[in-house]
Amino acid sequence: MNRRTASLLILCLGLASLVACTVFVIRDVSGYQQLVRNDLRTSCRRRTITFETFAEQWIVHDQLDSLENAMRFLVMGDGLYVDISVQGEQLLLERDEDRSIPEWPVDELVPGTTIMKNLEDGGVEVIVPIVRSGYPDDVYGLLRIGY
Repeated sequence: MNRRTASLLILCLGLASLVACTVFVIRDVSGYQQLVRNDLRTSCRRRTITFETFAEQWIVHDQLDSLENAMRFLVMGDGLYVDISVQGEQLLLERDEDRSIPEWPVDELVPGTTIMKNLEDGGVEVIVPIVRSGYPDDVYGLLRIGY
């Protein structure tokens, strides 16, 4: 084997190794990205359900100032927007001024259900029904939070 053939063989082996490494890295990064996305979705769902419990209490006890402060605090953190509708009418909305909010995707939710959708910018939107404590079948509002 002459020097030129050996150089080409080494170059081809190097390129094949580079391609194989790239494929493995892309696969591993994609798997990690999916794992992180699933963790984000689970965390957002749990936080929204917890926030709904507090929102229900503040609405029932007519403590909307406390609810507004909690919404503002959430948007200052990792929330993009918080939108609360009661009996078909928007009760409160908190968001960054530059943030546009998608239209409500549903008219009504069944108690105990959660709707999650991906936002165009990579975020997650979670929508849960607001139900009264002690009346699990009585949906009187909707809460949606974009993360």
